[in-house]
Amino acid sequence: MTEEEKIYRTLVKNENPDDLNSLWKALGASNWFPGFEINLSLPPESVVSILKRYLNQTLTEKQVEDWANFIEALSYMHGGVDDGVVIDTIHDLANPVLEGKLTPQSAQKLIDKLVVVDKKI
Repeated sequence: MTEEEKIYRTLVKNENPDDLNSLWKALGASNWFPGFEINLSLPPESVVSILKRYLNQTLTEKQVEDWANFIEALSYMHGGVDDGVVIDTIHDLANPVLEGKLTPQSAQKLIDKLVVVDKKI
């Protein structure tokens, strides 16, 4: 596993949301550039986990937004998230001004939508 893949896996889990700046710096210092080949998969359960942490108040709305922005940026650069519902959810979370503020009610609706998708896989 490459260093970039390790960083991405850490990001997906978002175990240390305050460390996103360090991850950005690490990715910037690495060999990641448009066209770099890496498998950036993001299963629905990863997004559900983030949203549940928001509902349990271990992540703030801003931390979820920052995380989603990071995932969205990597996806645009590397084309890694191919599930329509997952990438739409990431877009919604990364763009609260356009798509609406994250609330406990909206988080639960997103979880419900992702759980349905996950069961179809």
